[in-house]
Amino acid sequence: MRKIFIDCGTNMGMGFADLAPSIGIDHTWEVFGFEPNVYAYDAYVKNIESGRFAVLENKNFNLQNVAVWNEDTTIDFCHEACTKDYGQEEIDRINKSYADGKTLDFVDYDLPATGGSCVKEMHDQLKRPEGHAKKLHFPETGKVEAIDFSKWVLENFTEEDFIILKMDIEGSEYKVLPKMIEDGSIKFINKLIIEWHNWQFPQYNELTSSLSTKISSSGVQIMGWG
Repeated sequence: MRKIFIDCGTNMGMGFADLAPSIGIDHTWEVFGFEPNVYAYDAYVKNIESGRFAVLENKNFNLQNVAVWNEDTTIDFCHEACTKDYGQEEIDRINKSYADGKTLDFVDYDLPATGGSCVKEMHDQLKRPEGHAKKLHFPETGKVEAIDFSKWVLENFTEEDFIILKMDIEGSEYKVLPKMIEDGSIKFINKLIIEWHNWQFPQYNELTSSLSTKISSSGVQIMGWG
């Protein structure tokens, strides 16, 4: 049986680093990661190659600098960065932890690499709490490759594989998951570890509840994230 960990929205690798020890991911697992923000993707690759982080050593990584979506396409993408309102004390704490090799992420005001980066279609629907919105801005928009995620699952795995899917994709779950339910690829997933972003998209509260019910009914264990 293949053991698969799929990380949608890797950022700099923090999610994998948090989850891998408790799941027991070692060299026998296949680890797939998708991150459309090229700055975060490059930082993750450098973290792996640096040898500074034991949790990343001897792992079978397959990372792609693409967005997961409901079709194969090229899509507008907004790269997010921190503003000075984030708080210098918090930034210093994060960066010291990174320098000490304890965490995989760092903050650079000039580098649009935060986990809030998102597909422009979702960015245009954002209704963030005011206090949170002031801490972040979108200084750069560009084109990124997007893949039909459910199609990719169907083409690369079987229902006999053991698959854990971590999904933190800044609202794109409301595009990806309905198609997975529709075409049955959701049944390939054993456990879904997800951050629902209805706190930023309150217009999707009912859809969040509906998707959760349908996914659970498909036999998938759901665990909150973020």
